[in-house]
Amino acid sequence: MGLGIHNIVQGELGNNCYVVSDGKGAYVIDPSYDGNVLKSYVANSGLELRGVLLTHFHLDHIDGALPFGDCRIFISKADHDILVSERAIEFMSDKFFGSGHMSQDECSRLRDFFTGSGIVTIGEGFIVPDFDLRINTIMTPGHSPGSVCYYCEDANAIFTGDTLFYHTYGRVDLPFSSRKSMMESLDRLSDFPEETAVYPGHGEATTIGEETEYGFLRRKYD
Repeated sequence: MGLGIHNIVQGELGNNCYVVSDGKGAYVIDPSYDGNVLKSYVANSGLELRGVLLTHFHLDHIDGALPFGDCRIFISKADHDILVSERAIEFMSDKFFGSGHMSQDECSRLRDFFTGSGIVTIGEGFIVPDFDLRINTIMTPGHSPGSVCYYCEDANAIFTGDTLFYHTYGRVDLPFSSRKSMMESLDRLSDFPEETAVYPGHGEATTIGEETEYGFLRRKYD
């Protein structure tokens, strides 16, 4: 069986929350806002939940993770180290969403969650375990120091988080962002096969070929 991909769009920023499956087990990519919706979808589909894959540490991609305390959560080490540092979550909550978006108790609970035993830090070349299709971790820093993409060569699909969107790329004016690193990551993505389907963290799906021909992979980010 091929790669099953189901997208549930959630929240005020229109986050794409993906459930990917091999016909037996499933991973959730970037649980946003209400993680229970995603967890229920997996259960109702008769799939075994294998874990959660995070593309980066920003709140709108992780704040639905709390219901997944009974499974493994995969995140890059670079982003994890920032996420659990003092007041990082409070800063993101206040500066990205406005003062009072999350209470101090909610921030503390999220930080405690990400220091728990179920968190697995990963890096370049990490292969997603317990899955019949090979999903490889590609480090693509820029939007955040530890942003990653998850590439399934068997299905010709890549999940890019906030690195690459339809005809644009992720912001590089945020704390811990790097324009230079983003340009290098986009150059790396441009080497993938043109027919590779791109599933971004926001907005519509695209392909590497589309972004090479019409998007920022061709324009060299002018």
